[in-house]
Formats: sequence, structure tokens, C-alpha cells
Amino acid sequence: MKNESAYIFLTHSLVRSFLLGQPVSDAYLGIFKSIYPAAVRGEFADAPNHIDQTYLQEVCDSIYQADLLEVGTASCYSASIVVQSLAFLHGIPSDMVIGVKK
Repeated sequence: MKNESAYIFLTHSLVRSFLLGQPVSDAYLGIFKSIYPAAVRGEFADAPNHIDQTYLQEVCDSIYQADLLEVGTASCYSASIVVQSLAFLHGIPSDMVIGVKK
């Protein structure tokens, strides 16, 4: 990707907008219903069942860095959903794990 941080920022902003308009469980369900068909067909699984854990950490770091710079607003829910969505699209069954932001 030419400017991956821009794509991460955009994806996170869209997830965040879902979370602000409804309860977390409803937003979560809506997001995953939207990506489920492509994920189960393997549309984006160029490396099935593998995504680098370091990369997922970098995605989270990018989201929280935008929050620290006050470019965007992050929460543990929004960051977790973005990372879980990426893992899911790579064919990895994933459960949401909510952590505490440093």
C-alpha cells in the first residue's frame, strides 16, 4: 500500500463511527456481517491462516498514535475490532479481546 497509515486511519474512523451510533454489540455484529461473506469465500486470503502478529501490533500502535496526536480518537474497542477484522479476513478465527490503553 502506498500510504498504509492512511488506510488504517480510514478503517479505524469507520469502525469508530459505527461504535458511536449504537451499542458495541450491535456495531460489532454489523461490522462482521458486512465482511463475513468475503471472508468465508476467501476473497482476501492471499496468505490463508497467517498474518504477522507484529503487523497487527503495528496497526494498533498506529491507531493509538493518531489518538495521542489528537488526529483521531481511539478506544480499546475500536482498535480491537480493526485488528480482529484484519485477522478474520486472513482466515483466522478470532475472538475480540479488550485491553487497556496505556
